[in-house]
Amino acid sequence: MEKFDVAVVGLGPAGLKFAQLALQSGLKVVCFEKKYAGGTCLNVGCIPTKSILHDAHSGVAWEDARARAEKITKTFRGAIEKSLVASGAEIIFQEAEIIDKNTVLADNTQYIADKIIVATGSTQAQIKGLECDGEFLLSSDDIFKIDTVPESVLIIGSGAIGIEWARIFSDFGSSVTVVEKAPNLLPALDISVSKRMERILRARKIKFYTSCGVEKIEDKKVTLENGEIIEPKKVLVAIGRTSVRPELPEGVCAIGDANPVLMLAHCAEAQAVSLFKHLYCGNELTEIKPVDIPSVIYGTPEIASIGIREQDIQNLEDYKIYNYPLLKLAKAHCDNQIEGFIKIITTLDGAIKGAHIVSLEASSLVSQIQIAMKGKLKVEDIGEIIFAHPTLSEGIKEALFE
Repeated sequence: MEKFDVAVVGLGPAGLKFAQLALQSGLKVVCFEKKYAGGTCLNVGCIPTKSILHDAHSGVAWEDARARAEKITKTFRGAIEKSLVASGAEIIFQEAEIIDKNTVLADNTQYIADKIIVATGSTQAQIKGLECDGEFLLSSDDIFKIDTVPESVLIIGSGAIGIEWARIFSDFGSSVTVVEKAPNLLPALDISVSKRMERILRARKIKFYTSCGVEKIEDKKVTLENGEIIEPKKVLVAIGRTSVRPELPEGVCAIGDANPVLMLAHCAEAQAVSLFKHLYCGNELTEIKPVDIPSVIYGTPEIASIGIREQDIQNLEDYKIYNYPLLKLAKAHCDNQIEGFIKIITTLDGAIKGAHIVSLEASSLVSQIQIAMKGKLKVEDIGEIIFAHPTLSEGIKEALFE
């Protein structure tokens, strides 16, 4: 019976990062993956969606966009697997069962390890009574398998998945309707972002309903809670994801979506780093807080957020809110992308507590804000930074010193 220092169950972002760190430290590692290395993000999430989003906006045909996304996914998946094996890991492509705190069973073989790390990820959330069938009612996993772009599509949910696919299908020429139970689109984000997204969707002729859910679906007819009946060619259920976490013996650690802070790949990797340093470097286990994690919704324009939201502030008089429209930035005009704003929330003494950006390259801009927050830079410190001109980045400084 072969023994290992570490057994990692699940090779999504969390499991992969932990395995890499363990291998770099000279530990003997065995990994278990029931399907594909890379997890949801690489295979049916972030990466293929961003590829298709780009191609849809660029006028590429659906078949070609889907093929390119699959090629990218396979390339990175292969690279991950080769890298792990080259570093000395053993990979078992079988579903694994945790027997006890030191034993994993896979393919009728027991594997013994000093530490077992569970990173089993998440699955598409379903609506009770309206479970996805892969034909008419589609999950975010199913959507990559359709052969043609539907003439019309109803999207249930307006989080990152729902909004990105609304943009994708709109660019491919579909008639798109979005249904959201919450009072605003993108309910997890700052209220100003939600309102701007409503404006963006209206401009793109994407119909949406808020404070409204689906009452029933019969014979491919969708009845909304407001009584309206819609007959789309496809329905995409985009209400988020549900953690997949088996019963764990004491002493077995779960990370990533199996023990979520936020269900984001970079958050999962941060959890892996924190746990590894705690277990093998003697560090205290770092608390990863949602307000410290940036989130991004892709498309044109991008949306990025970090930190506190305006609606979370109880005493607005204790904060300053800066809101700078992109149309004041020369670079935005040069790129013909003036839709959006840079919103920064600070305490009265200048400590940056949050940022919410609707802009081209918002995904990059939010990282600059994150670095400032991590470095405890205040507004006066940002004033001493020389931003290149013309750039979108200088909008951060302009927002604070207009």
